[in-house]
Amino acid sequence: MTLVGMIMTGPNIVQQSSNATDTQAMLSVSQLVRYNLIIRRRVRSTSLYHSVDHERPLPIYIGLLIHARTRKRGLIDKMYNLGVSVSYDRVLSISKDLGNEVCSRYEAEHVVCPANLRHGLFTTAAVDNIDHNPTSTTAQGSFHGTGISLFQHQSKNILGEKRDMPEVQHSHPKQKTMAQLPEDYTSILPAVLHTKEPDVPEVAVLPPVPCDADAISAAALQDNER
Repeated sequence: MTLVGMIMTGPNIVQQSSNATDTQAMLSVSQLVRYNLIIRRRVRSTSLYHSVDHERPLPIYIGLLIHARTRKRGLIDKMYNLGVSVSYDRVLSISKDLGNEVCSRYEAEHVVCPANLRHGLFTTAAVDNIDHNPTSTTAQGSFHGTGISLFQHQSKNILGEKRDMPEVQHSHPKQKTMAQLPEDYTSILPAVLHTKEPDVPEVAVLPPVPCDADAISAAALQDNER
């Protein structure tokens, strides 16, 4: 970091001896230098092999950001060749590892919910159908699903308790198998409603509450007089 600072700002002894914070540009350049350190290179090979131990947050962030915004492999590969991003295969590997950890949490908690939800907050949900029926004559299929949105309501004094974020366990880069969601989440038993003889559960019927008709009439007359 000191060397990068000297290159970018010049050999200023006063500034280096002070407790001045490093700029974001210095931090970014330092991360890219560390990431592009070459341990070994094959003879007569133009390909670069980055070590996982040398990965820093910036190239991972750039690769995941481009993949989330564009889903274009060619753009990620160009950034990788420039040395500012991880490779496309590495992006898929990180996404797969993160998804597997989230699925493991689902299995442990016996519920499927986003990892960023907080404990101890009043939570509401909105459920709606997602129907996509293509009108093109060359369409091969359609999509029908259900979208569920969760809303947590914070107050000034109740902010909720943060949950531990899943830790990504690095696996082999070529292993791209995703863990399956819990069976009770993906497999829904069919439900049939008998319209002729529906199964109506029994409920307790409360006796009617007596009311005083004269008192109600008197109150209505007082409201009219006002």
